[in-house]
Amino acid sequence: MTKPTLRERLAAADEFVTVTEIVPWRGPAADRAGRAELAAAHALVDDPRIAALSITDGAGGHAMASPVLLAEEFLARGQDVIVHVACRDRSRNGLLSLAWELERRGVRNVLAVSGDHPVEGFEGLSRPVFDVDSVGLLALYHGLDNEGSGGAVQPGFYLGCAVSPFKRLEAEVVPQYLKLALKVRAGADFVIPQLGYDARAWDELLHWMRRADLRVPVLASVY
Repeated sequence: MTKPTLRERLAAADEFVTVTEIVPWRGPAADRAGRAELAAAHALVDDPRIAALSITDGAGGHAMASPVLLAEEFLARGQDVIVHVACRDRSRNGLLSLAWELERRGVRNVLAVSGDHPVEGFEGLSRPVFDVDSVGLLALYHGLDNEGSGGAVQPGFYLGCAVSPFKRLEAEVVPQYLKLALKVRAGADFVIPQLGYDARAWDELLHWMRRADLRVPVLASVY
């Protein structure tokens, strides 16, 4: 039986939704690290509690295996996925081309992030792009719903965004909240906050979202 999609599960108010994040490995899939990662991921695919596997895109600025290839494999096994798309390595044209590739491969859930600065590369540091940030990426992918001609099927992405409420100073956390509002207005359908261990910060984020009338689901991160 095919699992319900992430969009369907988040729309159900009476269900606690669980998503597991997968960080791709460095090197070929035949390497020991690749085989171990795939084996763990395949076990999660068979777990009915997992609504989606969330696949990172060069987490920490490291060069890693493409999340798109993993996403296609998991989708073929009946597991919904979230593909992270970082602005770090792509121009706006590259991001647009990637959108069409994701649509073709059956990916519907995208977590739009600006991305971490590169920390390594061939013969030195890789040059970052950041042609647009996460707000611009959300607007770009959200706008694809209304593009096209001749009745062509459009991607119709279910878009996620990130926020970090775990800041020490008010001057640091308020810009996070204000940018979150921009992200939701740009088209974000759900929020995945970055990792943190302060329960009060979680509570404050939810209170602020209700006050700002940001009516989108929030998924907590547990490490």
